Amino acid sequence: MSEDFTVVIWGAGALGFGLVGALAYEAGHEVVAVVRHSTTNKAKADRVESLQTRHRYTVGDADPRVVRLAKVIRNDTTQGRTALDRLLRTRKNILFCTTARAGQSDAVPIIERAREERRRDGNPGVLLLAPCENEVASPLAALKVSLAGPGFGYLDSMVDRICFEPVSRSGLVHVSCEPGYEWAYGSRAGSAPRRSSTGWWPVSTRCTSIGWLTSVRSSSASSG
Repeated sequence: MSEDFTVVIWGAGALGFGLVGALAYEAGHEVVAVVRHSTTNKAKADRVESLQTRHRYTVGDADPRVVRLAKVIRNDTTQGRTALDRLLRTRKNILFCTTARAGQSDAVPIIERAREERRRDGNPGVLLLAPCENEVASPLAALKVSLAGPGFGYLDSMVDRICFEPVSRSGLVHVSCEPGYEWAYGSRAGSAPRRSSTGWWPVSTRCTSIGWLTSVRSSSASSG
């Protein structure tokens, strides 16, 4: 199986759009935004509608870049949750990133269900969970142990990039952010933290150079 990922952004907002989505898209990978409609914030509701209609947004101010979304899924509807379950069962590599402090625990049963269904179906892909908030909810962090095994990975990470609240600009959702960023991560328990500030490491060929993703994929293949 190739190193291509479908990158799922749970709680897509400033960090999800300004860092995760932008870098993954620039690296040539499919990006899916999981959003929630707001009934109390009209500006946010309008942004969600724009994403669903136009499937793209812009990042940066000096030289705005367009990021195209393969899908926009609302997790506050039955139809949206069904679509997300279906996506996570597909026979491909999934990188599931939580990028908002609120609602992290809501992702837990969805990930647990996807993990079980992928294992039952002998899915050859890897389901990689990457909490991208510096404060990770305990139920989400517990998945590192409870779901451990072939075909599943958990990435301890800390991110640093100033991203501002998305706004509407020329009919598109736009995120302003500083040009520099840092992403510190541990590939396995006890390993030294690694840092990335020049590219999107989880979906690049550098995965194989650290040996972590390769070992997960090999274990998955051998178990099938």
